[in-house]
Amino acid sequence: MKDILKPIIVLALVCLIITAAVAGVNVMTKDRIAEIDRLTAEKTMGELIADAEFETVNLDGAECSEIYRATHNSTVKGYIFTSSAFGYGGQVGVMTAVDTDGRIIGVRVVACNDETPGLGQNAKKDSFTEQFLGLNNQNDVNGADAITSATLTTNAVKKAINSALHDYQIINGGVEE
Repeated sequence: MKDILKPIIVLALVCLIITAAVAGVNVMTKDRIAEIDRLTAEKTMGELIADAEFETVNLDGAECSEIYRATHNSTVKGYIFTSSAFGYGGQVGVMTAVDTDGRIIGVRVVACNDETPGLGQNAKKDSFTEQFLGLNNQNDVNGADAITSATLTTNAVKKAINSALHDYQIINGGVEE
């Protein structure tokens, strides 16, 4: 009985120590990771709508997780919408910039690391996202070309962009809070 119990106890202690170490590292780095994520998001927003200040918009009925109004000298330049949809391997995060006329002026796929390398991860390429520029309705977005062999990822990006257009329509309709 001792021969069986001793390895079990040692293994349990090793697992407990490793779990505690991983949890400790997570606690020590979570604030730094959140800060890096925030800075990365701000940089991406600045690339989508240059020379703007961004303020959070709270919107009833919003499909997007985050919405920002981009202004310059108190003039609204557009909106940035952060949304995601389930692709092949997980959530695909998309940041969509829409001007005040409701036209898409920028798209960045900000998270698709769980998608298939060389296929679904091609959603990050400008050659894919540029086809959405100038579009202003869901039918046109849905008609955009798919990434070869990455239909689920493509559909996730389209769904996320359509969420942005949906939320813009709410803002444009004056339902904003």
